[in-house]
Amino acid sequence: MSSGTRFSELEDLLSMVKLAQEGGTIGELVNAQKRARHFLNRLSALQSATPAIDTVVRFVRTPITPPRRKPSVEVGPPVEARPNSPSTGEVDGQRQSAPPNSAAVPTPIIMAKRQPAPVRPVSRDNAPAPARSPQASESKYQVDPLEARTYRTLIRIGHEGQQFTVRAINEWLQGKGLELRLGEAGVHESGGVFASSTFAEDDDSKFHRIRLVEKYPDVHFHTELIWSQGSEECWLWIDVSADGDKFASTPRLVRRLVESPNGLIAGYPFGLGFTRISDIDRIPDLVEFLGSEQRDLPVFVAEVESGGDSGNQFLLDARSWARDTAGLATFIALDADSARALREALPARFTPPEGAVRTYLPGVDFENPQDARRHRILGADRMARDSATKVGLLLGTVARRVSQQRPIPGRVRAAQRLIQQAEDRQFLEGLFPSTKTDANQRISGIDHAADHAEAVLLTNEETANVAALKEMLGVSTVTDDFVLELAQSFAERIKPESVMALQDKILKQTASISDFQEEKDLLEAEIQEMNNEFEGLVEESVAMQRRIASLQRKLAMAGKAQEAYEQDEPVDEFAPEDFAELVDHLRDLEKEGVVFTGDKEDVLAVDSFGRNSASMAWKALKALGGYLRAKGDGAFQGNVHQYLNTIPPGYPVYPATRHAPRESETTMKMYGDLRRFAVPSTVDPDGSVTMQAHFKLHKAGMKSPRIHYCDASSMDGRIYVGYIGEHLRVSSTN
Repeated sequence: MSSGTRFSELEDLLSMVKLAQEGGTIGELVNAQKRARHFLNRLSALQSATPAIDTVVRFVRTPITPPRRKPSVEVGPPVEARPNSPSTGEVDGQRQSAPPNSAAVPTPIIMAKRQPAPVRPVSRDNAPAPARSPQASESKYQVDPLEARTYRTLIRIGHEGQQFTVRAINEWLQGKGLELRLGEAGVHESGGVFASSTFAEDDDSKFHRIRLVEKYPDVHFHTELIWSQGSEECWLWIDVSADGDKFASTPRLVRRLVESPNGLIAGYPFGLGFTRISDIDRIPDLVEFLGSEQRDLPVFVAEVESGGDSGNQFLLDARSWARDTAGLATFIALDADSARALREALPARFTPPEGAVRTYLPGVDFENPQDARRHRILGADRMARDSATKVGLLLGTVARRVSQQRPIPGRVRAAQRLIQQAEDRQFLEGLFPSTKTDANQRISGIDHAADHAEAVLLTNEETANVAALKEMLGVSTVTDDFVLELAQSFAERIKPESVMALQDKILKQTASISDFQEEKDLLEAEIQEMNNEFEGLVEESVAMQRRIASLQRKLAMAGKAQEAYEQDEPVDEFAPEDFAELVDHLRDLEKEGVVFTGDKEDVLAVDSFGRNSASMAWKALKALGGYLRAKGDGAFQGNVHQYLNTIPPGYPVYPATRHAPRESETTMKMYGDLRRFAVPSTVDPDGSVTMQAHFKLHKAGMKSPRIHYCDASSMDGRIYVGYIGEHLRVSSTN
């Protein structure tokens, strides 16, 4: 891009950004951000940072939020007890009389639409309103509806906690005025709360889903609860969403579970609520937990002062913040000694500052200093300036954002599919309650009933109906044979094979919809991950541009202005079009010390992933060659991951964020044998070694190729690439 063209395009882009920010529609903002990203992508790495370019970068990193219906959002109306009597406009709870197999059984959404909303406070759990009642001076706080309105969590329950969990669910339903219980199917309505219950099971587990619609004058809350009980594991899924931009507060049921005694919740060594640590012996476990690849929820860490009014108040505030993030994150409060031990154990850029709350998002890479930017710090000044309610709402928003960026877990998707199939069968059985066999059985009893029938007199209405029937059918006498023939015709009005075909078609379509929804969730998660990666690359690019500008100024001051600002000739580097071409050039890398020992068929199996993944694979392999060359030249000492984070000038680069030096302990225990690949006997007498270190290539669809290698540079000066192919199984694989 020439300087003249770049300047002209930048002027147009800045005008477009200004118009979009001063009242543009969502579509105009999106288009402006797309154009800004395109401009930054084509910007030369040697381009110096300028105020105009910084403006574009800030605009790209600013999230787009839909316009709110109100300037701000009510997050905490006064807490009032929910009335439950006819005098308040609500109706007493009454179980519906429709049988489970009836096609007329309404869903909670349909039931809610049929009845007007009762006058009641906006408090879903018949107790605390969303985000607690703020003081009058802070009754409004703006919330991003795309990030904060949904509460979604999966809680694994230990076997010893099953009975407690079932009892807690039943009491939670009872607190909403519902007589519905786990183990009961049907529908129920009470005072603006509409519920339905469905069962399903597979070979190992039983699933019970309860769906609620809670109707208020200005908002509806929709809740899906799935309780899974199996021989191997039990879990609870809760998904709460609100119409519009209301904040979905933490359900009381979740708070009760996470605040229960130890041993109830499985899989989270520090729980899913508030945990106080005053034993420095627990710090090594905390460090391992923070850096675990299997951790999929955020962790908030704060140092709590001991004693004094300020310390006690901060502890109370921390407990209240943890209620906003319960079930979605782990909130850890450290005493002074534990906080000091944690700061000594972590790299400097990842430590929690004194008097602040630090967020540790999933996927922490302590070996990559650039990754520290993702894990934000809520400083002491901000917490002193804002109220406890605002701080809790902010942390709750962060936790909900992380929850929504993850796809729905595979086990939940499978349960939803089974339950939906059960509901479809129930609906179809209610729609076609009788079959030909059932009707024939009733017909066969007509003769037997006639033998025992007593003579009865018909009413005038019945006599008129019989006469009308004979006239319409063109018969003069209603004989036994005619009655049997008429009954048989009625029984055969719907062919059983047609009903079965319709059922099969509906169930298949339901399964297809579930598959599409699952793929949609995965793609959305991948898009979010790519956006996060792009933002990181933009930050790195800006930092590099500023570094280049600083070096250019120093060269100019040293009398080398021409060398400082001249443009280098573009280098036309080779990049394979696909993985087939990559295979053809693997031997070219051997002269750089990078030797491929894997199966070429695994490489060709991902050929459909396209140019981007193949090009990234080549860049990763060239970076390995650059690492070996830098060590040989004496320009670098260390391992591959350290090289990628501090690449010497003039050597091949590859994003450190797309490299993992090891697998998790859980993955290695479960699937470590899948990561053992061939090497020369001079490297290992067995002819194979475990290759944990790997590169992550561009995702394509639902797959993400990997490159696994062994660094034997300290033995023979080479790196052996044992695998290029699809993502190997990990402990989180569905």
